[in-house]
Amino acid sequence: MRVLVTGPGGFAGRALVPVLRQSHEVREAGRHSSFAIADIGPQTDWRAALQGCDAVLHLAGMAHVPDRGDTSQEAQFHRVNADGSRRLAEQAAEAGVQRFILLSSATVMGLASPPGRAWTEQDIPQPENAYARSKLAAEQAGREVAGRSGMAAWCLRPPLMYGPGVKANFLRLMKLVTLGVPLPLASVQNRRDMLYIGNLADVVLRILDGTIPPETYFITDNAPVSTPDLLRKLTHALRRPSLLFPFPVPLLKRAATLLGLAGEVERLTSDFRLDTSALNAHWQPSFTTEDGLQGTAAWFHALRET
Repeated sequence: MRVLVTGPGGFAGRALVPVLRQSHEVREAGRHSSFAIADIGPQTDWRAALQGCDAVLHLAGMAHVPDRGDTSQEAQFHRVNADGSRRLAEQAAEAGVQRFILLSSATVMGLASPPGRAWTEQDIPQPENAYARSKLAAEQAGREVAGRSGMAAWCLRPPLMYGPGVKANFLRLMKLVTLGVPLPLASVQNRRDMLYIGNLADVVLRILDGTIPPETYFITDNAPVSTPDLLRKLTHALRRPSLLFPFPVPLLKRAATLLGLAGEVERLTSDFRLDTSALNAHWQPSFTTEDGLQGTAAWFHALRET
C-alpha cells in the first residue's frame, strides 16, 4: 500500500517509518519532508501528499508543551490537533484514501483510572487538560468524517510510550537512574500500563493488512507495572543498581506540592490501567516490557557514547 505518514520526524514517526517501509510504500509529510507541511490547522493543504495514497497514519500534532490552562493555549491545541486532524481526514476521504489511522492518547479518559479497575472503551472520556481535550476532539472529527464518507477509521489510544528515541518524562527518568539518584518510591503501590513503540508499529502493520477492524482501541504492552517495579526493570536494563528507598506516599505528595512537582508525583503514584480486550481479540503484543526496556536501554547507552 502507499501510506502517508504525518509527523515522520517525531518519536513515533522515526520508529514506525522504517518498519512500514519494509512492506509498504511510505510517503512522508512534515516540516523537513519531501511533502513539506510547516503548519497544521484547518487551512492546511494536504492534497498533493494524499494523491494516490491508500492509507494515512496521522502522528503529527502538538504535544509535550506544559499546560498553562489559559484559553489561548487551549485554542492552539484545538487548532493543531482537532481542526488539523479534521482537515486531513476530509481531504483524505476526498482523495479516496481507504484507511485513516489516528494516533490519539489514553489521557482522553483522564489522568488516573478508576479505583480497582481498568478503563474500557465504553467508559465516558473525561480529559483533564488542553492536550487531552484536543485529542478527543480529533477522534470525534475522524469518526464523523469516516461515518459520512465511508472511509475506514481507527483511533489508537496509547498510554506512556517508550522505546529508542523517547523524550520527555521517560528520558528524564532514564537519566536519573543512570546518575544513581536515590528515589523515594519504594512504598508506591500502583499499576500503570505502558506501550513499547515496537508494539505500536506491529498494530499499525496489522491494521494495514486488514487483520484489525476499524474501531477505537486502547493499546498497551498488556503488562501493567508498579512504579517501583518499572524502576527495577529499568535499572536492570541500564545495568545500574536500584536505589529505591521507602517513603510514605502521603508525605511524598505533600512534599511534591511544596516543591511544585505535584503533577509529576501524582503520575508516579496513581493507577493508569487500560482494558485492551477489544484489541487483543485481533492482536497480541510481539514485545514484552522487558524486551522494550532492553531495546530502549541499548539506544540510550549508544546515545551517551556518541
